[in-house]
Amino acid sequence: MHSCNPIELPIDPVEGIPLDMPLVYFHGHVTPSVNVDLYKALVKELAQILERQFAGNVESRAAGMVINTMGWIEGVGYELLLHAIDTFNATVVLVLGQEKLWSMLRDVLKNKANVDVVKLQKSGGVVSRNAKVRQKARAYRIREYFYGLANDLSRILTLQISVICTSTESVVDHRPTFCPASWGRTGCRPYKIDSC
Repeated sequence: MHSCNPIELPIDPVEGIPLDMPLVYFHGHVTPSVNVDLYKALVKELAQILERQFAGNVESRAAGMVINTMGWIEGVGYELLLHAIDTFNATVVLVLGQEKLWSMLRDVLKNKANVDVVKLQKSGGVVSRNAKVRQKARAYRIREYFYGLANDLSRILTLQISVICTSTESVVDHRPTFCPASWGRTGCRPYKIDSC
């Protein structure tokens, strides 16, 4: 999922980030490796929208942005990290507790004008979360989204259905109104999905 939200006040530790004007693009999968091209297209679309926002708003442009990327830093994850740095025209890249990643980024970005790669140390006692802990945290955030922090939002309806093996050739609506205008018609292409 890709999202952005203006933050103009200190963040409340209980309520979290205020969601007055969020912009969210859902990739449709837990991992970007399922559809890397779509993931990159969504990153590009988000960057273009923010660029337009900055062009029309002096305060936003002066404030800048903080881009929090995923923790996947090997293989395709590293490729997507470089894509985000390039697409958002990042000027400062902070690397937290990853000596190898810092070294790799410093070498790759050394010829890119106006990009500083800064290494930060983790605080003492900080441990990396394993896959199970990350999955649990993600499930908690999804539940919090639907039910609220204090379980005070309305319940959602859950239906259980049987799935029959299918093969779908096109799951994308090809009408120009389906995709953001910046994608053009080529951005909306069909993807084959097999389920079983």
